[in-house]
Amino acid sequence: MAFFPPPDGAERITTTLQVSKNHYRYMFRTRQPGLTSHQVMESDAPFHFLVRGPWFIFTSDPRVEERLRLALAGY
Repeated sequence: MAFFPPPDGAERITTTLQVSKNHYRYMFRTRQPGLTSHQVMESDAPFHFLVRGPWFIFTSDPRVEERLRLALAGY
């Protein structure tokens, strides 16, 4: 989970995905001042992402994603 305050909050993050033989490589790009322009995350399982306001949340468990989605529905 990460918090991205204005001016370029979580809704402005872009992600790209490369899959190769059950290996997932995600690249995240942001223009947030003070952060590197991109980050890379690699995994043996797919991730699920949820963006609400300034929050960028990721999990490998789709059940957790659904619970978070419901919990943040009123945010």
